[in-house]
Amino acid sequence: MDFSNIPGFADEALQFHWYVTTRVVERLIHETGVRAIYLEGSLARGTADAYSDVDLFVSLDAQGMHDIWEHRQHIANIPHPTIFDLDHQWGDPSALSYAVLYEIGVYLDLTFVESIHIPTSDAVVLWSAIDSVAAIDRSNDAPIISPLDPMDDSLRMFWIGSLLCAKYLVRRQLWTALWFIESRRTLLLKVWRLAHTPSRADWGWSKVHEDLPPTVLDDLVKTVTPLDYPALVQALVDLMAMMEHYGPQLAETYGLAYPKAPATAVAHMVSQMLT
Repeated sequence: MDFSNIPGFADEALQFHWYVTTRVVERLIHETGVRAIYLEGSLARGTADAYSDVDLFVSLDAQGMHDIWEHRQHIANIPHPTIFDLDHQWGDPSALSYAVLYEIGVYLDLTFVESIHIPTSDAVVLWSAIDSVAAIDRSNDAPIISPLDPMDDSLRMFWIGSLLCAKYLVRRQLWTALWFIESRRTLLLKVWRLAHTPSRADWGWSKVHEDLPPTVLDDLVKTVTPLDYPALVQALVDLMAMMEHYGPQLAETYGLAYPKAPATAVAHMVSQMLT
């Protein structure tokens, strides 16, 4: 597949991004109901670097959405082992987001939508089945059932987000990094609540002192940091160490195996980026 019309892919630092994009698009075009595939984000704008995501927007018909849901892991599983995969529908059967973090350090963000519209003004068309398509009749759409486990979902989001946080730290985008660090704290709290107080398993910080033992709360307080690069780096490292320490027992309490090997791989990738 030829992406020579995308200048950014000529950059040697983006060779793995080109590889992931090529393999995923090659599989997508053979899926039933795929109308068009677009590249979004920094790769489409020509501003990508080695830490950029691969953002793909896929336009589908109604039957295509069902088939994609059934085959999403097959599509994204290119010949490099994946660390994590994560999917969300946000309650809408006509759209889902599927994210994959590969061991080669590339983060793939796939968005599937029953739509005939180009998603953003700077999106690049990678492939199109036809020049124009008729309006989609969604009157008989069947709902899609998500099998996600909330604990598994939270653990995956913690580690995927940790790598993304490191990316923003490397770029010195401190406000975004701070937001990711705060979301890691929230995820640690959510994981704790899922295991010990399921009725309070939400995303809020209400009455935190009632949920966490003093030792855990003390550790968490240490990760609160000003908008400063060294402090933010240390906060991320401390939060990852906390999840490594408390995560296995919390997952076991919930009846789930902790993803020790993938978590260690992410921690190694983050360490490489920050040192």
